[in-house]
Amino acid sequence: MSDSGSSMDCSLNWVQVFPEGATGSSPTQILFFDHHRFVNTATARPTAFTHVVGSLWPGEVTVQFRWLIGDDPTANPRGRADVHYQLLPFLPPFPIERIPPQAFGG
Repeated sequence: MSDSGSSMDCSLNWVQVFPEGATGSSPTQILFFDHHRFVNTATARPTAFTHVVGSLWPGEVTVQFRWLIGDDPTANPRGRADVHYQLLPFLPPFPIERIPPQAFGG
């Protein structure tokens, strides 16, 4: 299963790949493409509770990372950070904000 989209100018494309039988807490990976040419992933390893939530600028997409705090139910993690990824000429997409370490389960 997968989901896909692009920045508002269609220069930064993405595909989110979900494992077969995935739930909301299953680790997924977001693949980035520069005009449909694979260039990078959003993170070095898959993360749970992660989704692309939109694009506000040309060559930019926003990825929302969520994580459990305490004994949160997996259906409603309270931890949250929105990280904007920017595509610039001759550079792979990179996060503008720091990805919180909690997004990796630690």
